[in-house]
Amino acid sequence: CASSVDLDASVLVIGNGSKVDCCSYAKKDLSEWGLRHMGDNTTGAGSGDDETIRIDLAQTARRGGVGYSLGVGTSLIITVNVYSHGKSFARSVKNAYIRIYAPDQQNKTLAIFWLSNGAVTTQGLLFAELHRRDKQGWVLEALGVGCGGRGGTSAETVTAAEAVRPTKTGWHA
Repeated sequence: CASSVDLDASVLVIGNGSKVDCCSYAKKDLSEWGLRHMGDNTTGAGSGDDETIRIDLAQTARRGGVGYSLGVGTSLIITVNVYSHGKSFARSVKNAYIRIYAPDQQNKTLAIFWLSNGAVTTQGLLFAELHRRDKQGWVLEALGVGCGGRGGTSAETVTAAEAVRPTKTGWHA
């Protein structure tokens, strides 16, 4: 990049069509939901993954089923936003990506989206959703939905995330 650009990764917990919580640089430890943000990199300097959020789906399923009546239908929406004022993916970001990988499978990449070279024209991106479809497991769905907002908790990002799965019963027909 011509100058530093702060990209922020977040995971929004969505239950019954509404935001329940958000794991981000501002709220790193959501261990009750199985989420842990490993730190904010505000410059993009260095090689490899700059921001990592660990997701424990077994813990998310336990939390979603106790006291929240979420269980089946709980969604984790993975987002990335350009936090830097006046910057955008299209004009300011080069060689950046967001991905989901499985550390217990030699870091096998499950999904990846390149954020540079005009691929994203919005301030934020809803990258993917992990959705608890039934009691047997989770479904990974690529989204690639652009949204506004400078972070995972911004109104524009939350509204877009809530629209991904608006039904109280969970899975779209």
